[in-house]
Amino acid sequence: MVKPLMYVGLMGGNGLNYVSLVEVTLTKPDGSSEAQSMRQPFSMGENLEFSCSTDKNRIEIWATAPEVGRLKVYDEIVPFRSLNPS
Repeated sequence: MVKPLMYVGLMGGNGLNYVSLVEVTLTKPDGSSEAQSMRQPFSMGENLEFSCSTDKNRIEIWATAPEVGRLKVYDEIVPFRSLNPS
């Protein structure tokens, strides 16, 4: 049985040292969702693993910084892509 997975990785960027929390939510086409988070100290390449659908999945990423609060930094429908297409 195929168990599709999706990874969301932290690749750094301007202002990351001001962020205290990164929250990621994956929503499947059936409406079910899973949320995970990363807290400081962050490291480049740090990632979260989600069980996903083989169709399209919605990824939402929120960053929390003490100076500005909670901001949505990413919200996209992401199609599943197999690493081993057959």
